[in-house]
Amino acid sequence: MYESYYGFREKPFSLLPDPDFFYKSSIHAAALNVLAYGLFNRSGFVVITGEIGTGKSLLLRKMIVEAGRELTVGMISNTHAQVQSLMPWIPPVFKLRSKSQDPVVAYRHFSDFLEREQAEKRRVVLAVDEAQNLTPAMLEELRLLSNLNSGKDPVLQIVLSGQPGLRDLLRRPDMVQFAQRIDAEYHLEPMNAEETTQYIRHRLKTAGGEFPLFEDAVFPLIYRLTGGIPRLINQVCERSLVYGFAESARNISARVVAEAASDRVAGGIVPFDENVDLTPYLRERETKIGVHGANGNGSHREERHRPAGGSGEVPDSAYRKGMELRQDGQYDEAIRFFEKAAQAPGYWLKAHFQAGLCHRDAGRIEEGLRSFRTALSDHSAPDRETVRVRYETALALEIRGKFREAADVYRRIQLMDPGHGDVDDRLKRITASFALRRPWIGRIRGRLIRLGPLRLVRSFKRVYRNLIDS
Repeated sequence: MYESYYGFREKPFSLLPDPDFFYKSSIHAAALNVLAYGLFNRSGFVVITGEIGTGKSLLLRKMIVEAGRELTVGMISNTHAQVQSLMPWIPPVFKLRSKSQDPVVAYRHFSDFLEREQAEKRRVVLAVDEAQNLTPAMLEELRLLSNLNSGKDPVLQIVLSGQPGLRDLLRRPDMVQFAQRIDAEYHLEPMNAEETTQYIRHRLKTAGGEFPLFEDAVFPLIYRLTGGIPRLINQVCERSLVYGFAESARNISARVVAEAASDRVAGGIVPFDENVDLTPYLRERETKIGVHGANGNGSHREERHRPAGGSGEVPDSAYRKGMELRQDGQYDEAIRFFEKAAQAPGYWLKAHFQAGLCHRDAGRIEEGLRSFRTALSDHSAPDRETVRVRYETALALEIRGKFREAADVYRRIQLMDPGHGDVDDRLKRITASFALRRPWIGRIRGRLIRLGPLRLVRSFKRVYRNLIDS
């Protein structure tokens, strides 16, 4: 939703463990070194533990990506105590097909696979994520499975990754035999404040965003809220980008982060540190992006919305509901909430703008244009808040084949905000083409842009006939 606005190729703070976004903090680099050491020295068992959200799954996937040709790696991603035997889960992760779920059959099948891999001079690595859910019986299965190794060069290595409960399990008196086979282990701790800052910047840069997008005051606040836990950092940053996009903010400020975190804390689900006082940041709500009425000296005053509990609470709730519905692709429902929010002071421009984006995303370009123009009828809004509305208006005009009008809007944007996005390139492309000199080519180009391939040929023939007739 916000990716194109901030110039990202993809979402920078996805919760999925993507190795491309791996950041080598001191603790993650050390954990990766332990994994590399264990694999290089042909350790039978390697154990990685850490609190929830510290990046254990990402470490395993990074290990898989960097595995050499001499390693065949398979990973069990989910485990739970209700499973009676772990053995039937193992062959499928190595793409071994077996119709039987019998542990004995699975054991024999996997044993044959190890022999084949050994003959090809390859070692097999079995990684088990969320290993804190394993029962002592399952761990005993893994221990017995490691007995398949024979000679000086073991063919099977096992990596366990889990929450601190895994360490507690391995420290039990009845697990001594298993614990003695662990050659390397590491416990992941949260990142410190400096690494938290670098982590955020790394993910922004990897996703292709412009730097700096987050203001300097944001980083210490995020660290205090998350304690340096990567998953929590991703959550607060992702929500902050959504909030920043919703109010057309060019940069993410500490106020936007505080507001995003405050709403999540109020929900009572995400475990941000509730002891962090967000009040100093939230007080800025009345002086940030929103309605622009005249103050005592005749200049314009900026305010976002009234604090919760005031008359601004209802339109704010409707606006946020509209944003959620738009993100879920429920465009018509979202428009209904945006129109409700637009009736309140301070929401006219941004609510009609979001309604226009809903129309556009639903393929209703003309309706989108009308909503954008309605949003721009708020003449009290400063230029910096109308730029994005004008940009989307110009894009819609291009799609409709109205290139002269689009060029006029792009020129207006150049005056208001030189260097904004790709405005210069788009304007050059339009003016260099025949679209402005030969209107009939512009009309064809507009149709080509907005029509799908199934209707393309039929439409082209119709336009061609109209041109011949004229």
